[in-house]
Amino acid sequence: MSLPKASPADIEYVLRSGGTVSDEDYRLSVAKNLEGLGIIRLSPFRIVKCALEGDSDFDDLTADQIECPGEAIVQSGQRDASCSRCGRRILVDGKKVFPNHLITLDSGGIVRFVRRLVAPKSPLVRNRVPGLLVTRFNKTLVRICIPEACKSDIYVTWYEHFKEPIVYIISNTAGVYKNDYSPETIVITLAELLSATNPSNLLSSAVREAFELLVEAKTRVSFVGLLGEFEKAVAKMTPSEFEKFIGRFLEDLKKRPDQLENYKRKLSRRSKSLLGSIIRVIGGSGAEDIMVEPKAEYLANLFSSSGTYEMKKYTTTLMLDDLSELVRHCEQRGTSGILFTSTDRVASSVWNGIRSIKTSQGSWKYIVVDRNLILELLVELGLTNMLSA
Repeated sequence: MSLPKASPADIEYVLRSGGTVSDEDYRLSVAKNLEGLGIIRLSPFRIVKCALEGDSDFDDLTADQIECPGEAIVQSGQRDASCSRCGRRILVDGKKVFPNHLITLDSGGIVRFVRRLVAPKSPLVRNRVPGLLVTRFNKTLVRICIPEACKSDIYVTWYEHFKEPIVYIISNTAGVYKNDYSPETIVITLAELLSATNPSNLLSSAVREAFELLVEAKTRVSFVGLLGEFEKAVAKMTPSEFEKFIGRFLEDLKKRPDQLENYKRKLSRRSKSLLGSIIRVIGGSGAEDIMVEPKAEYLANLFSSSGTYEMKKYTTTLMLDDLSELVRHCEQRGTSGILFTSTDRVASSVWNGIRSIKTSQGSWKYIVVDRNLILELLVELGLTNMLSA
């Protein structure tokens, strides 16, 4: 595995989905190296400058047009184009053409790269969450989360809810910043790994540090313990008792205005970050598509206590038929709807369905609150004692 011989800053520049690198940019060699590692994909395209001295049309431009910094993307054989800045019609013939490459991060390739770094040092534990690797250190499970590739937001904000150790690897630092996380959280960038003399050792050190931070923090609970309590409590409930449990939760929600307001403010501050998003898989089998939406907007109807509520106690997968049932009831009543479920197994068609309705109507008409979101709400609002009541 040949790593790029480049500075972290140059590697970070290339690790930008939607970014570009030209044939004249010295970082093109870095980009091609990362493409060879499967970390990014490069798609070639060409541009012309609206105003460039030496072009055949330069002497015909007005004083204002000469100052235009705009560009236009042109395909092979294309004869004219419009400037992205001033809208001027540009005749391609006689213009200098600049080859460029569009950068796209390959989340699967990034996960495979990190997996190769972990494997020589310690065995990986099987898990079913894309973008999350689980290893062991001193018989303790340590999670390694790549936020941009992770398809479950409970792990993206794991560090502030649960005390089990976790390491974050940030691939695109333009989307997630190190200082988004608390100082005691172990965060390294993909660029740091790629530029390290021994990236496997660097990652092993981060895993060890995360393990050493495993302390009884008063502000965090054990996920394993909380999940065990939740599943034990739910297992004893009949479907009607689960409905009553969620009903008590909704009532207690109203009794904690300060905690609720603090949670809403936090989500609002993070509305443009992965840390403030709900992340779920919306594609079919083997698909990469995910839903990444601001959680503050997603939960707005829950926060305002509006709409029709339905509760499903499930140990199997919540399917599209369950969502259709909620939609029918809401249409009859003329309301929005919230579907609570005790499982974290929700068919991707359900998430795709509610997002499609949101796209067509402009707001979240229907939402699903699954097990992981229920656990987050219980922790954030200080309601975990409900599970032992």
